[in-house]
Amino acid sequence: MYSAVAVPLTSVVGDALGRYTVDLTDIPPIPDEAWMPPLNTLRQRIEFYYTYANSAKIFWDSEGKHWAKETERFTNPGREVKDTVEGIISTSDSEEQKARKIYDAVMKLDNTDFSRTKSEAERKVEKLKPIKNAEDVWKQHAGSGDEIALLYVALARAAGLKVWPMQVVDRSRAAFDPIFLDARQLDDYIAVIDLAGKETFLDPGQKMCPFGLLHWKHYMASGFRLSDKGAVLGSTPANTYASAVFKRIANLQIGPDGAVTGQAAIAMTGPDALHWRQMAIENDTEELKKRFDELLQEELPDGVQEEFDHFVGLDDPNVNFAGIAKISGNLGTATGKRAFLPAMFFESRGKHPFVAQDTRITPVDVHFARTEQDDVTYHLPPGLSVESAPQTADLTWPDHAMLRVITTAQNGSVQIKRALAHNFTILDPKEYSELRGFYQKVAAADQQQLVLTTLPAAKGN
Repeated sequence: MYSAVAVPLTSVVGDALGRYTVDLTDIPPIPDEAWMPPLNTLRQRIEFYYTYANSAKIFWDSEGKHWAKETERFTNPGREVKDTVEGIISTSDSEEQKARKIYDAVMKLDNTDFSRTKSEAERKVEKLKPIKNAEDVWKQHAGSGDEIALLYVALARAAGLKVWPMQVVDRSRAAFDPIFLDARQLDDYIAVIDLAGKETFLDPGQKMCPFGLLHWKHYMASGFRLSDKGAVLGSTPANTYASAVFKRIANLQIGPDGAVTGQAAIAMTGPDALHWRQMAIENDTEELKKRFDELLQEELPDGVQEEFDHFVGLDDPNVNFAGIAKISGNLGTATGKRAFLPAMFFESRGKHPFVAQDTRITPVDVHFARTEQDDVTYHLPPGLSVESAPQTADLTWPDHAMLRVITTAQNGSVQIKRALAHNFTILDPKEYSELRGFYQKVAAADQQQLVLTTLPAAKGN
């Protein structure tokens, strides 16, 4: 995603004071497109810095040794860490059970990235010493996200598990650039654990992140990690579309005049759910409800309102998170004996990405692979029947995305299920034409209507 360009030495000018200037021409403007990677990966820039190494390999090999030494020092499980882990796990636990129990234990600590770091004066009053290693984090039951992640590594090692620390670049900010010889570009610590011969990436420094998942900014992120061969440069995997589900559900009663009442819910797993749970830590309940109200209203057709009711699973990262609301308003239009309703209740506003833009100059970054699922049931009033309903759709962009629509009409109700999945995160501009073509087909499928007709009146005897 990032490419460096060497500047000819003839364009670099130095003066007697040791100051350097570079004059360049024909620099293109900073791009401005939807769903771009971070600007730090796109904007052209010149970096001046001193380095002791004359090659990237020499630099990263040397920095890796320093990084490993400091990381190992912090995570080395001393006597207190070993005693602590004995109170968390049982000797009869499997490796995964041990890993999960330790994960749950560190998740309960005060993560100051999401609360507040105490001032030096407060720490002095409470006689808290500076945190120098994993034992200090456990003693104070508090630490930054990085310190808690490294504490997890220390506790897991004390339990006999095979686990390594890893430090990556925050992908919401930038991408790792091996040509830029500065280890300070690395941001956040995560953990890599071997369970039954398979590496699992964990994010114990991200409050409310479920075991086995990462914050989206840590997927497809690169940096240092420890391994059996010492410190090496590595990358985290991408997530799968099945690990991030955004589901919209509506159960609606349609009146003879087009009025609609009922209930709607938005349920989430993966990065979307983590986003709302972390927002709940940093905001009060009223602010959280206000923001969820805004999300719900954006998903509803024109003329339909929602009244937020309650959250489900807000405090438990191991279950689905959902927000529930009451629905009311008017839906669709009527002409004579027919009524026209939007078949795709949550897609009636047509907010489809990539359809309006013809060409692309930057990569497309959708943050993470994801599945959208809609399940909408219309309950019809007496006297109305279905004249036409959305056709079954099965669109596929091989190895990238798919759309499926299934309609079932029976017993005075119509159920429409829609599933849209994209199994990609970053696309090269060369793939934009195919991406746009797929979403144009999605937009056409989502414009279908549900047409109701008035049943003929029953004749008397």
